[in-house]
Amino acid sequence: MTTYYVQRVDTCPVCNGAKKTKHPAWYQFETENKEGKLSFKQSYEWFIKHGWISEKNQLPPEYITCKNCDGEGEVVDYEDLYVALLEMGLKPNNASSGQRESSAKSDQSIPGASTASEGEQ
Repeated sequence: MTTYYVQRVDTCPVCNGAKKTKHPAWYQFETENKEGKLSFKQSYEWFIKHGWISEKNQLPPEYITCKNCDGEGEVVDYEDLYVALLEMGLKPNNASSGQRESSAKSDQSIPGASTASEGEQ
């Protein structure tokens, strides 16, 4: 039996389509320092203490490319056509996926469709 797939494109659930996410260091920093009362020097020392300072002695960027969508803002997946039709609220000609093969062979509503016995005649 042949299985057909459709391409499903959704907004990235991690970055919500923004293509970037907050760097883990900045997320941790903001979580631990909610009051925001640290001076620049104290903030810099916090990053050093937690190992977030680069070899060039720089703070990490506040935002980085989303790793979930590779900065595309969308995630692409492939789904069985039958399942996709059901998710869209469309009812395929057959009642269950187990009936797909037998229904497809006898479906005469598609122009040019024929059963194996008709093709042999």
